[in-house]
Amino acid sequence: MKQSKLLVQTTKLILIIILLLSYNSGFSQLKLNIDKGNAEAVFQVLFNQKTIESSNILTLEGTKRLIDQVKRFDVEATEQKYIDELKTAASESPVYNSNHFRFKSIKKHIEKSQLMYDYILTKENELSDYLNQQLSKFLLPDEEIDLNIYLLVGGTSDGFAQENTFSIDLGFFRDDIEAVKLVMLHEAFHIVQQNVNSHNNVPMEKWEKSDQSLYEILTHLFLEGSASYLANPLIIEDPKYYSKWFQGKYRRNFDRMVDNFELFSSMLYRLKHDENATLESLYNLGFSGMWESPNYFVGFRMCELIKKHEGDDFISNYIRLNPTQFFLNYNRYAKLENKPDYYPIFSDSIEKSISKISDKIK
Repeated sequence: MKQSKLLVQTTKLILIIILLLSYNSGFSQLKLNIDKGNAEAVFQVLFNQKTIESSNILTLEGTKRLIDQVKRFDVEATEQKYIDELKTAASESPVYNSNHFRFKSIKKHIEKSQLMYDYILTKENELSDYLNQQLSKFLLPDEEIDLNIYLLVGGTSDGFAQENTFSIDLGFFRDDIEAVKLVMLHEAFHIVQQNVNSHNNVPMEKWEKSDQSLYEILTHLFLEGSASYLANPLIIEDPKYYSKWFQGKYRRNFDRMVDNFELFSSMLYRLKHDENATLESLYNLGFSGMWESPNYFVGFRMCELIKKHEGDDFISNYIRLNPTQFFLNYNRYAKLENKPDYYPIFSDSIEKSISKISDKIK
């Protein structure tokens, strides 16, 4: 454990020195590239009743990403359903036989979504400055990242990241600019996480399957927990429509935090001891919107405690470490605090399993 603490402190010192130099660099390390194809096509259909050419709209990269994301949670969300439901929404008297892509609710507030679309395209430089101000502190001076952003309409996720791209579904936000900025920050941070930690790829081929799954779920825990901590909607003082819902989601999870930890603990235990348990089978339970993403907030609370003991720049350190360090240091601090109703403590058996994985990496 002393070696772990020394590693964190050494990484912290190096990053402070380098980041102080980078603040005077004077250039944007995050370069925004906005793809408006899907959103533009959908607005043309819904506002102008423009004839839909299925072969055209389905070939748009944004449309492909949107449908693939919805399919992760709804196997019936096919390309044909997307086209049929968009055609229905565009009709003068729509009668919805299915609503896999949310066009029924989107159509009611389409004017506000159009305003959001216009805002993003006209304020691209301001958005770029905002993301750089928030995220450049996690990058070294020679690190630059292209952020490829897809503007979508008609999905079931407000935002999602893939490799060096993230997508924002304008159908969720109406005219709530602050909410859009925070979701962009959350998703853009995922891209930063992936880029700065790419050199830390852990060779797991010879590990037991259960240890691989444990490592992967801890990775998701840190990625989503730290992104949720960084892009916290509770800081919005005058919330609009989506920000109010967003804040409510955070508060509901905070109210049941002990239960969230219990759920995550049971997931860790099953992945270690139940040969029928897989990360794929458990992921949606803890990391999807259908259950309000309880594991995001387990990671959030862990970030709170680590910040208390290590300072404001703790994320800059852990973003370049493996996630077992995040887990083990939290549990150590939770034992010191001895406030299990606020900082739940993971069991000794779970901690032992994670410690063994951490030792393999060393």
